[in-house]
Amino acid sequence: MNWIIALSIVLRLLGVGYSVLLLARTRDRRFGFLTLLFSFMTLRQVLTVQTATTGIEELPGLVVSALALLTVYYLSEYVTEEDELKTRLRTVNERLQAFGRRSNTPATPYSSPTPTALSSTQTRPSNRSLDTSGTK
Repeated sequence: MNWIIALSIVLRLLGVGYSVLLLARTRDRRFGFLTLLFSFMTLRQVLTVQTATTGIEELPGLVVSALALLTVYYLSEYVTEEDELKTRLRTVNERLQAFGRRSNTPATPYSSPTPTALSSTQTRPSNRSLDTSGTK
């Protein structure tokens, strides 16, 4: 067996395993297509071993195997980042709801929990503008 084919099969088997792990972790059916893709890619390489032409012409297949495995890795990182973001958003939402219950006002996603302070470019009305006596 050619080392290029062997390495390609190993990478594709790793891709199948990693995509199954990703599918189980996320419970998202869409990752099932990725697992199916890797399974057929692996089957194709195994069938290639049985042919007589297993030379340097299989090098692009090895590159595809490595790139596909990297794709699964980056998808896994994306899923992890998305889970962390959901956790942070859930925590912030719970804090806003708790604040809304304490202040007896419903917390909405668009309302500010505290009044905003005046920025340095805004000015407060002066006492003179409130003076109605007509004297300066």
